[in-house]
Amino acid sequence: MTTIHSILLVEDDIDLCESIKELLEGEGFSVRAANNGRQGMQLLNEQAADLVVSDIFMPEMDGLEFITLLRQRFQKIKILIMSGGARNLQADYLFMAKSLGADAIMKKPFSSAKLLAEIANLSSMA
Repeated sequence: MTTIHSILLVEDDIDLCESIKELLEGEGFSVRAANNGRQGMQLLNEQAADLVVSDIFMPEMDGLEFITLLRQRFQKIKILIMSGGARNLQADYLFMAKSLGADAIMKKPFSSAKLLAEIANLSSMA
């Protein structure tokens, strides 16, 4: 069983990023935040995390490219992908994220309870 203590949050919407970070820190997680996949990868190279929570649509390096690199470099890390962009294509991009190695996917908007439930589920995965 994997217990999740440290989370890397990768989200380009500054307000949403801060809200999620505050929620997770309030639940006792250690959270670092990045605004895109490139910055997220730099943070992971400096210090590992148990879980990455990432958006798909971001500047510089999108979530799909980020997942691919994560799976190449950090095979054991759990990945939760979220997306609210391109609503008509959202399901396709989330499906692609899953096929690239995301452990879980969520459509935005989501509730705090939904996010915490997904993290709890990932913690209980073997």
